[in-house]
Amino acid sequence: MLKALSVFERSSCACSQCRQTCRSGKPGCLAPSDVDHIAEYIGLDEASDEFIRKSFQACVDGPRTAVADFPDGETPAIRPRVRKDGSCIFLGPDDECLIHPVAPFECGRVDACDPASGAAAMKRLGSEIAGSRDYVMLWKWLLDQQNGITA
Repeated sequence: MLKALSVFERSSCACSQCRQTCRSGKPGCLAPSDVDHIAEYIGLDEASDEFIRKSFQACVDGPRTAVADFPDGETPAIRPRVRKDGSCIFLGPDDECLIHPVAPFECGRVDACDPASGAAAMKRLGSEIAGSRDYVMLWKWLLDQQNGITA
């Protein structure tokens, strides 16, 4: 899975328009392997339930693709949590990304100042999400956590 996504180069753009999504209440969508990479980058041996619960949120606004478990067209997306002001929890006080080298797939591969640049990357991400049972299961677990449902 990761190999299919690694063909897309990381963005080097850090213009104010690209950073706007970090403050918009809708940080970038994660690829299936991003949670583990972020946990490792911040020094965790593994992505614990607590880390995942505190750091990420389940959304239904992922890259549009056919996902059998979501016939209504809602596409699962795991995104970083946001603060009360709508900013990404990984956004530092000077508008710098605290996890930039391992930022979520959408953050690192799609330039907001050039929307066409990320279309192919997001289409491929949608396919990867649709094909990742682990991603969908983690998304469902996060959604249950957000709704106060515990197993």
